Amino acid sequence: MATSENAKEAFAGESQANRKYLAFSEKAAEEGFKGVATLFKAASEAEAIHAKKLLKVLQRTRNVRFSSSLCSS
Repeated sequence: MATSENAKEAFAGESQANRKYLAFSEKAAEEGFKGVATLFKAASEAEAIHAKKLLKVLQRTRNVRFSSSLCSS
């Protein structure tokens, strides 16, 4: 699989993990587990950071591909 495809798949996974951990955090808070809620919230934020970094990778690989196609004409 190409790098851009790997980055797309990884971005999707990180985004889904972000939302899942956020939901877990909210549920733990509802149930009174403040410490657990904080840990899930931190994990959610880490996944968001990963997703943002992968989005930058996707933008770069798209630009490289676009530039390469212009040069080959």
